[in-house]
Amino acid sequence: DLDGLEAAMTTWIEEWKAAGRTEGRTEGRVWTLVRMARKRFGKSVATTVAALLESVTSEAALDEVETCLLTCANGDALIAKVRQI
Repeated sequence: DLDGLEAAMTTWIEEWKAAGRTEGRTEGRVWTLVRMARKRFGKSVATTVAALLESVTSEAALDEVETCLLTCANGDALIAKVRQI
């Protein structure tokens, strides 16, 4: 049935779009967090944080990194916290 196929394709397309938007928001957040780490703790710390965040997709984990950026006294403490996430 072509109507059923069209409806299924429309659903898949909407799901792909939503997934793409979510991925884009996550990538944007990671980029911002790495930029913040660089501004606060320097390039070396930011490079390490970027590598650690490559596989992070959880919003809760990114929220925790954001908090750590505000509360950690130095870059080593930030890296240690991000490694735990």
